[in-house]
Amino acid sequence: MVIIGCGGNGASTGPAFVKPKISLAWGSRAFDIGGPGSALSAVIVFDRAGSHGEDLSFSVDRNVAPGAYSQSYTFPTSISSGSYLMHVRFQAQAGGIGDVVAYLDASVIVDRAGNLDNANGKALGNIQATGTIVNISIVSGQSFVVGTPTDIQISAWGTSGNYLALSPGSVTYQVTPGSGSATINGKGQFVGQTTGNVTLTATVDGISSFPDPVNITNQPATVSTLNQPTNSMVYNSGTGHFWASVPGTDPHYGNSIIEIDPATQKIISSIPVGSEPNALAISDDSSTLYVSLTGANAIRRVDLNAKAAGMQFAVTGNSFATDPYAYALAVQPGNPNVVAATLQDHNDSGSLGPQLYNNGVPLPHALGIYEGTSIGFTSPSTLWSGMDFSPATLHQCTVDANGATEIQTIQATGGVLKTFGNNVIVNTGQMYDGTSGTLLGTFSSSGDFTMDLVKGKTYSTGWDFTTSQFEIQVFDTSTFRTLGSYPVPNIVGFPNSNILNLSRFGANGLAFRDTNTVYFVTALPNQ
Repeated sequence: MVIIGCGGNGASTGPAFVKPKISLAWGSRAFDIGGPGSALSAVIVFDRAGSHGEDLSFSVDRNVAPGAYSQSYTFPTSISSGSYLMHVRFQAQAGGIGDVVAYLDASVIVDRAGNLDNANGKALGNIQATGTIVNISIVSGQSFVVGTPTDIQISAWGTSGNYLALSPGSVTYQVTPGSGSATINGKGQFVGQTTGNVTLTATVDGISSFPDPVNITNQPATVSTLNQPTNSMVYNSGTGHFWASVPGTDPHYGNSIIEIDPATQKIISSIPVGSEPNALAISDDSSTLYVSLTGANAIRRVDLNAKAAGMQFAVTGNSFATDPYAYALAVQPGNPNVVAATLQDHNDSGSLGPQLYNNGVPLPHALGIYEGTSIGFTSPSTLWSGMDFSPATLHQCTVDANGATEIQTIQATGGVLKTFGNNVIVNTGQMYDGTSGTLLGTFSSSGDFTMDLVKGKTYSTGWDFTTSQFEIQVFDTSTFRTLGSYPVPNIVGFPNSNILNLSRFGANGLAFRDTNTVYFVTALPNQ
């Protein structure tokens, strides 16, 4: 910024009372609220120019245009022509207030016309103002979210080491893409475009910061919670509600299943079902729910239309699993009377399955030891089970009136499976064709999965090791491409092992649970 002298060489034989004229050259700014570089105003002082020898001063504000310009100003008070020491202080805020970001001190002569000359009586030339900013830096730890304009925080120091408060718009920024990308909008705000890191450099009055890496994340998910211990949870698409099994230790709903409305996050009904309810499975017509009773080594059928517990039948093992309970359940599509179960021994001595039951009667054909813990149908005649041992295996079975018969075994990277339509997904992200068993592709996530067959999107729970935060990941089902990763606040620790039953609900909702809490995600980009 410079001071431009006005006129000059107005010789005279005696003093005159005039209003001095001064022209200021304002530098360009980053955006449209005005100011020369980092200044929004200037205070001009003539030493001892008053009628009683006092200093006289006035302040001027720059206009709102962001571009550089020059403007002449006339001192509001008449002073005697002659020699003066003039001071100009450029302030960070309008109205002549705020930190001084540049200054000028000069000996001048005010001629009889009010023009400023230098001490030699010549027209005052341009005088370079001295900036007080000597160092700036970008404040660390700032959060930037994709699509959200955010003011950037910087620190500026003066010549004496003091912090300077800069006016908005005085800083220009340069963004260098890295793994992410961003722009600076017309208001000087940071706008993330894609997640990842970029390098940001700030410049004020020709002083630049060191390039600083900043991280861009997606908008956090909006989450509501229900504080309720549960063992398992399934979605009833017919009512838009969830059913969850509650351990016997719960003082309010122990040994019951509860109906949860995700819109209100409230329990709206409960049904006592028996000792230690755990795994759940619901029929595709939403009429029937099956619940494993681990305390009774049994399965119970529940009529959801009547909201009443029905038939209970025992599960039986063999010499390998002498004290078994139903570990996982799946109802045959189109037939609410048939349920498949994998069995686990209470002493962890082994697992069996799958075993099919028709109206509580076990069918003769079943799989044997170490042939499945997780389970799911891809059609009425095709059943899959997964064994998460090392090596993990997937078992494809045909289903008929006699039960399940294995037709192929696939070695996989993970053995915890879920089925969606004709798709089989395992916990390590691999997806298989439910008819042929062909590996279709791999999602870049390991956790619990759910799928929206209508929207063609797949969702997974995950953990961001950079931010140490739980997140929901969204994928394109057909291309396996990642559409986004969205942090979920207020979930601490490493959750992948105890976050379960990720489910879709309604048009855009997602829900999942841990041992003590049910979470409902109601606002998530790309969901």
